[in-house]
Amino acid sequence: GFEKDQEIASASVKLYDELTSMGYGVLLDDRKDGYGAKMKDSELIGIPLNIVIGKKFLENKEIELKARDGDSSINNIDDIIVFNELLSKTNPTITKAELNIKGYDHFYKDETPDDKVNKRSGVIIYTKESLNAQYFDGFDDIGFRENVWTTFKTCNNESVLIGNIYHSGSSTEPNTEKLLDILKRPLYTQYDRVFICGDFNYPTITWEGAGSNERDANLVEASREGFLVQHVSKPTRYKALQTPNILDLVFTMEESDVNTIYHCSPLGKSDHVLLNIFTSI
Repeated sequence: GFEKDQEIASASVKLYDELTSMGYGVLLDDRKDGYGAKMKDSELIGIPLNIVIGKKFLENKEIELKARDGDSSINNIDDIIVFNELLSKTNPTITKAELNIKGYDHFYKDETPDDKVNKRSGVIIYTKESLNAQYFDGFDDIGFRENVWTTFKTCNNESVLIGNIYHSGSSTEPNTEKLLDILKRPLYTQYDRVFICGDFNYPTITWEGAGSNERDANLVEASREGFLVQHVSKPTRYKALQTPNILDLVFTMEESDVNTIYHCSPLGKSDHVLLNIFTSI
């Protein structure tokens, strides 16, 4: 619990500080009471959303969101949640029950035979049930590892495409070429809004083009060919004795599609920041 594990306490306080600084009303329950008592009190008080940080959170970067039953204020929480490197490196398996977040649909690819040889990190997209999002398979034919996509219609009948990508720093050249093919696809012209995010692992890339090596330049050129704008301008990964760099990227078709990106404290033991993105949808 909070009072027994310093790592849990530290992660909880960091998340509390970040959410508070962003204007959210947050209550940090640091009492010595057990989980059941805290959840009961939360229900009595009327807390709309509980973020549970426990040992699974620290070991496997898992986070548990519990919504208060029947509370309409749940509509104020994030519409879309995206995770990369979902799976533990020591135990890269996860049950469907562990993936569920109440009030959300999730889009996650099951393990393939190739994954048993080349271990995957796990990518997932959560969308609020009210969005009625659908799985999108338009890039399955390319064969790029570690990506998942979903589409939905807004209340203004705009079509939205959401993608989550993990491109390993040790990715093979053929797999990297498949990533570039995705970014170049003219499919994007069929949607009113496109949001592509994830861990791309291009630590030396410069979006102005100056100083980029050939590998970096190829990604910049592919995004331009796909009429995409990249929004992340500050480092997203910090590791001791290493230069901070931008590994996590956010692409859209229009610069105005993203209003603000907040860089928040990492989840669990991750060395990547949490990006909280406010869009114009």
